[in-house]
Amino acid sequence: MKKNISPPVQELIQIMELHANKTKAIQMSAYMKNKFPFYGIQKPKRAELLREWKKSYPDEISSWNNTIIKMLWEKPERELHYCAMDLMHSWKKNMQKEHIMDLEYCIKHNSWWDTVDYLAGTLAGQYFKLYPDKINGIISKWNASSDLWMNRSAILFQLKYGKDTDLELLVAIIQTHKNSKEFFHQKAIGWALRTVARFNPDFVRKIAEEGGIAALSRREALKHL
Repeated sequence: MKKNISPPVQELIQIMELHANKTKAIQMSAYMKNKFPFYGIQKPKRAELLREWKKSYPDEISSWNNTIIKMLWEKPERELHYCAMDLMHSWKKNMQKEHIMDLEYCIKHNSWWDTVDYLAGTLAGQYFKLYPDKINGIISKWNASSDLWMNRSAILFQLKYGKDTDLELLVAIIQTHKNSKEFFHQKAIGWALRTVARFNPDFVRKIAEEGGIAALSRREALKHL
């Protein structure tokens, strides 16, 4: 049985279909290793269309709406996932504790670096600033997960924390995955350390030299030192 789609989501889909560009869609999908179909709508135009759509549904999008998020996320077209993230971004300062379930859903479904890195580094990062008491339990779960995207999110959620980064926690997470052969683990470790290098270069040099991390992680960590 076909799942019902709410009128707001149906209208957004129709708007995207109306502005689809087949040539750009092929190019955008190829850039993402053909993992997702695209409408071929680039970010500036997508943002413009979303702004106009939002004007018609002020009540539905005035606060966090997990129904809309999941309806958009369950569709195959990547721009609809980006729209869901744009909506979550507009609500992020008022996230409630239960909204971590929506972030986890999006991290684990239709997963690739373009969504996961934003969900982790921006949205989950903001969530844990609002609810630091949730870090230990949730990040431990993500770190121990068999899902590499959950692991990557644990590594990256502090990307924007700057000097507030919990270095002890970051080291513990890195230790879990430092021997992984998975590209997305190695790259994330390097990226996380590279951000720390901006304010604590000696710490990063020590991890790079003595921490037993992969060569890719080391190169990424030391890139600007």
